[in-house]
Amino acid sequence: MFSVKEKLRYLCEGSNQLFASSTLKYINGPPRAFFIHSMSKDSRVAGQDVNRYTDGLISPTDTNATQQINGSGVAAEKWVYSIEELTQQNNLRFLTFLPWKDILSNRTMHRRSHAWCPSCLEDQRVAGTPIHEQLLWAHRIVLRCPVHKVQLETECHHCKSSPVILCGKSRPGLCSHCKGWLGYYPNTLNLPLAEQNPANAAFEVFVAEQIGELIAVAPNLACFARREAPEISITKCVDQFFEGNLCAFARYFGMKKGVISCFTKSRARFIDLDLLSRIAFRAGTTLLNLLTNENALADFNPLTSSAISNKRLSPRLKKENVLKTLLEAVEEKPAPSLNELAERLGYSEPYILRRYFPQICSQITANYLTHSQGKRRGGWSTARLQNNEAILAALESALEEESPPSLSQVGRSLGYASSEALRSRFPELCKALTEKRQKLISSRRAMIEGELRQALESDPPISLNTISEKLGYKTSSVLRTMFPNECREIRYRHEEHTKNQFLSRIEIALQAMFIETPPPTLNAVLRRIGVSDGFLRKYFTEEHRALSTRFLEFRRQQCLKNKEIERNKIRVVVSDLIARGILPSMNIVLELLPTTHLKFPEVWATILRVKEEFARSV
Repeated sequence: MFSVKEKLRYLCEGSNQLFASSTLKYINGPPRAFFIHSMSKDSRVAGQDVNRYTDGLISPTDTNATQQINGSGVAAEKWVYSIEELTQQNNLRFLTFLPWKDILSNRTMHRRSHAWCPSCLEDQRVAGTPIHEQLLWAHRIVLRCPVHKVQLETECHHCKSSPVILCGKSRPGLCSHCKGWLGYYPNTLNLPLAEQNPANAAFEVFVAEQIGELIAVAPNLACFARREAPEISITKCVDQFFEGNLCAFARYFGMKKGVISCFTKSRARFIDLDLLSRIAFRAGTTLLNLLTNENALADFNPLTSSAISNKRLSPRLKKENVLKTLLEAVEEKPAPSLNELAERLGYSEPYILRRYFPQICSQITANYLTHSQGKRRGGWSTARLQNNEAILAALESALEEESPPSLSQVGRSLGYASSEALRSRFPELCKALTEKRQKLISSRRAMIEGELRQALESDPPISLNTISEKLGYKTSSVLRTMFPNECREIRYRHEEHTKNQFLSRIEIALQAMFIETPPPTLNAVLRRIGVSDGFLRKYFTEEHRALSTRFLEFRRQQCLKNKEIERNKIRVVVSDLIARGILPSMNIVLELLPTTHLKFPEVWATILRVKEEFARSV
């Protein structure tokens, strides 16, 4: 086990690593007491106000606030100052997020639970290097290890509890509850990244790598990044591609409209790092470039990005993109149809294309019609689809069927879009087919009405779905459209019948509970019958009151029995003490009976009663 000074020395030597170690896990014991005691005796801080740097340190018992030590707030500054005074170092601020305190918000920076990469800890143990925890793991938006590509864990795989971030029993790599080793190689270590979580894995690895880069370059930056750099870069992109509309910019990147408030200087002081990470990931740049370069998004063009839907572009960009696609389609071989182009661009109908680009659309249509496929589709109007003999045979065959199809169905079977061609050639046959079908529909309607009226008189009532299945329908929508009043009455009768049956079952169950011994509690009754307290109060008011009264009376009687048993125990103890010649005080009696259901006045009254009985007997 390393001493405090050895740990602090290793802490200082490791400040230039790619993923710097955290200041959190190198201090054992109550931290506040350690620093106050050390600084009060150390002459190196003589002449300075010690309370200025000790006031505000995390309390020894406040384990839920220790995540601030690695952040960028006041607590982190005071901890860094205290350790630097003890170690005579001046670069410990790079083991926290203090270098980025003027840009990134401390409130949304540190996570509130302890997180670690089990593979990194296991690598340290196998290599024999000192066990330490990376500062990268302390950031809230880091969910995956950039080295092993596995998700960070927040739950001990031994005791299934969440270790606290820092407490008096904390040790690097060990669970603060069970002292179990947190490092191991998970089963997903060798799996491809796409198989682990194809939706978010790539973005999570990107975020971890970018945060690690910010930590690594912080000591070497000549001048730290400014908050204005991402503002200027994003503003230029919004003005160039989104016509100054921040809401369109947010929609394009799949973010909520509320996040645009961080780009307004009068509304927010800091920029959310999660937001910047998403912009950098979609734009194909780095987070460091976005924080330091005012032209970080100069090479980004939403027209060439395939990851974002075309509908999220501004109107001007959308029009330019559509025009570019249509011009390319004019030269495309084989020539596509206008409907196909509308589907490519995300439109359900091509009328919007004809409205804004009529000449180009006419040229695309002409190219498609001159194509062989377009000729086949457009040539149907120059010749009949079917001759009169085929149409006559189809109509006569439909008339001979017991349940004839409709005239539109016959026309579609012959290749016609409507029945006008059939009516113009064979009006009498079409009229006869229509009349036969109307008679069939009328007879079926009468049969359905008879079934519904019969269902209204059935006992017990049947459901509307049962009637629909009996008549050959999958749902009851057809019946409700044809006979709304009858269906409404059938549904009401069936609901009332089902409700009464349910209430009857509840009443039988409640009557059985009245004879149970011991009586169940009201909560147990509600769980057993599967209803709420409000339901029982509404429909079974008397039973609800009787059940509660019966259980309360049982509990009162049981309490009286328990108290009487306790009094008998006290009588035995007091009698034994008197027989031994010891004055039976309350303290002596309670020492002999440490657990009792009686209150102190009741215990003393029992002692006095036993004394009086003993005095009368003497």
